[in-house]
Amino acid sequence: MNISFDLYKVFYYVCEFKSITKAAQFLYVSQPAITKHIKNLESSIGKTLIIRKTKGIELTSDGSKLYNEIKEPVEKFLKTETTFTKKEDECEIRIVAGYSTIKVFLLKALSKFNTKYPNVKFEIGTYSYYEAIQRLREGRTDLVFLNLKNVKDELNDLVVEKSYEVQDIFVVSKELKDKFPEQINILELNNYPIICKTGSSVARKNIEQLFKEKSLKFIPKYELSNHWLIEEYVNMNLGIGLVTKEFVIDDLKNGKLVEIKTDYALPKRTIGYVCRKNTSNYHMLKELIDELNKSIEKTVL
Repeated sequence: MNISFDLYKVFYYVCEFKSITKAAQFLYVSQPAITKHIKNLESSIGKTLIIRKTKGIELTSDGSKLYNEIKEPVEKFLKTETTFTKKEDECEIRIVAGYSTIKVFLLKALSKFNTKYPNVKFEIGTYSYYEAIQRLREGRTDLVFLNLKNVKDELNDLVVEKSYEVQDIFVVSKELKDKFPEQINILELNNYPIICKTGSSVARKNIEQLFKEKSLKFIPKYELSNHWLIEEYVNMNLGIGLVTKEFVIDDLKNGKLVEIKTDYALPKRTIGYVCRKNTSNYHMLKELIDELNKSIEKTVL
């Protein structure tokens, strides 16, 4: 029985995405073409492999058996094919990350990375957690940076790795540093003009949870949608800002901002990256991530 590798390849991606539509989008071919490949494979083998559902597909017992048999060899072949047939700098890397990660760390890493791979194209954007993961699974994004606390169990089909840690702190402008104590009781934050992001931020939720455990409610004076707006408000001497230390490290070093300690340190947050398993340009993504980590080390030292 002589079956084309392309048939196995298409079947592999249909199984990976659990969808003919998503496999077609990833492979840049039409859905009818994918369907024809699957039918040709079923005809060659003499067995029904998939059952089309309203949302996606379902593997038959024979389909599951075949998928388990071909998964490893197909992935090895795809990796080898990429290594020998595609130039490293002829690809596009599509990234999703938070605005602060992009501005403070990612841009520095891209500058270094670009000197080695000047022809790599980049698409960089910000999306909600669920939209970012959906884009990743559909092959419309290659790399997603996110707070690992938000990671759900359903991501076990993806590569999830730790990248770096950040610490949330309180800061004031140098002009106001003498108007506040060097250390404050975190449960007395409502007595101060606190500036922070809206309730969607992890740092904000950590404080709210702490207050809730003491049957209290956290009520900041200013609630803003953007991390950089917090810095602007602090620099305008409007109060104490809840910020991420690593994102304002330069202003802390030069004295423009001053940290105000609390009797309770907020927990560190772990930022990680997520990408698809067996993505063809994984080695390129790993190089970029390594460059990002070097940039972070230099920034926070």
